[in-house]
Amino acid sequence: MPGPKRIRLQVMLDAPSKELTRSLLKRVHKHEPVEVQQRLESRLTTLATHLDGVGDLKVGDTLDLDYVPGRGVLL
Repeated sequence: MPGPKRIRLQVMLDAPSKELTRSLLKRVHKHEPVEVQQRLESRLTTLATHLDGVGDLKVGDTLDLDYVPGRGVLL
C-alpha cells in the first residue's frame, strides 16, 4: 500500500534505549537472510544511532517510527 506508514512502539519496562537497539538488531540478524541484512546495514546503523540517543526509556513512553515517502524514516 503506497503512502506514509507508522510503527508505534509502546515501552512496557524501564530500560536504556540501547537495550531496544540490541533487541531489534538481534531479531533482524536472526530472521532476515544475509542478503537483506547487507542491504539494510547502513540504514540499520543509522537507526541504531538514533535509538541509542533516546536515553532511558520509561514505562508508558512511546516511540514512533514514521515512513515518509521520498524522505525516509523519522524517529
